[in-house]
Amino acid sequence: MTQAVLHAVIDPLCGWSYGAAPLLKSAKKHLDITVKLYGSGLFVDESKRKIAPYRADSAEQNYKEIANNEPMALDSVVPIKAMMAIKQLKHNDLELLLAMQIAHFEQGQCAAEPQVLFTLVEKMGFSKITFSEAYYAITLEQVHRHIQQARMRLRALGGQGLPAMGLGFQDKQVKPLKHEEFYGRESEWIHYLQYKLESLITTS
Repeated sequence: MTQAVLHAVIDPLCGWSYGAAPLLKSAKKHLDITVKLYGSGLFVDESKRKIAPYRADSAEQNYKEIANNEPMALDSVVPIKAMMAIKQLKHNDLELLLAMQIAHFEQGQCAAEPQVLFTLVEKMGFSKITFSEAYYAITLEQVHRHIQQARMRLRALGGQGLPAMGLGFQDKQVKPLKHEEFYGRESEWIHYLQYKLESLITTS
């Protein structure tokens, strides 16, 4: 049987997407499914913004400003482009997403800075040169096309915001998932996904 796919519409710079990361990680770890990520472009074009840098000092994301740092310029195109590049190199874009979120939300680094991401990828064990070549080979048009597809998926899932998730065996059979109630409850999330998988198998 075709492997089930967990579709996740996220943005690497979105705090709620960061909060949902443990759900994606546990699903990938404990179930035989593929996690397919869609970067929705929360901060692009007129939505770009500058904010004071921060880090998460607790599981409740109690953000505190890091003193004497310049404001972060948030542009979702940069980390989305990085995810596209790592995927083109046949590596796991979920692993990169999790690393970017930790750097951005916990360590106060700006995941919208290419050089920050190049260093991060190198620390993950990948070639900085190979990755940067793949990164710069991706055009802005390709990134915008990816963002358009992500927003189409968001609408198809009935999502009102980020993140949005769905489960299915084929694109036309994706069923929305009510993930919001499982934040911090990964074991219950896995049971919920198993139930949904069984339902999909039964009706397919």
